[in-house]
Amino acid sequence: MTGGKTISENIKKVRASAFDRGHQHPELVFPINNGTVVLAGPNPTSNRAGKTVIVDHGNGVQSYYLHLSQFFCKKGDKIRKNKPIAKSGNSGLGISGIHLHLTIKIYGALIDPERFLDSLRE
Repeated sequence: MTGGKTISENIKKVRASAFDRGHQHPELVFPINNGTVVLAGPNPTSNRAGKTVIVDHGNGVQSYYLHLSQFFCKKGDKIRKNKPIAKSGNSGLGISGIHLHLTIKIYGALIDPERFLDSLRE
C-alpha cells in the first residue's frame, strides 16, 4: 500500500473516503454491519476494483469491499456483521499486494470510513 495516511500497522487511509487494509495472506472480510448483498462478483464499473462485494445496510448506507480473492456470499443474501462475506486478495488491474479496500456511501455520497475503524481491526 503506497500513499495515504497510516492509521495503524496495516491500515492506510488512502483518501477521505476509503481505507486499504494490507495483509500478508488473504484474510476473512467481515461486513461493517448487517445487510443484504447487492453484488458479489466482478465490479461492473471498474476493472481496477476486481472481485467486489457491495452490501446494502438500509437507510441509504452501502459498503463496498474491493480486491477480494474469494466470496462467501451471493447477491440477495442476508448477511450478519459477525459472519465473513469474503477473503481479501489482490484482484483487479494494477493491484500490488493482498489487501482489502473499503468504501462506504450514504445515499450515494462517499463518507469517511474512519468511524468504522474498530470493525476493520477485528
